[in-house]
Amino acid sequence: MIVISGYVDFQSSEEIERMQADGIKMVEATREETGCIEYGFALDMLNPCRMRIYETWADQAALDAHMASPHMAVFNGVIASAKLAGASVLAYPASEPKKLI
Repeated sequence: MIVISGYVDFQSSEEIERMQADGIKMVEATREETGCIEYGFALDMLNPCRMRIYETWADQAALDAHMASPHMAVFNGVIASAKLAGASVLAYPASEPKKLI
């Protein structure tokens, strides 16, 4: 299992609004992929210019297929055209989850 966690900082909240429709399409398409356990974007509660990213994949093959998907290529273009202030997205190998709540 692979967990991906991170954020993208936009220069303005308007930049997030501008790409929101494309983000929704990306999430919808990705959640249909084989091996996708969890996939989502969320606005940071304290920073209106920060989009949080959280993903869980069954294995590296599933993540590799996602990274090579047509909708990922389209969304990479959307992100490339956005006015960004910074980003950090990291992948972590994970074992079986432990329920906390």
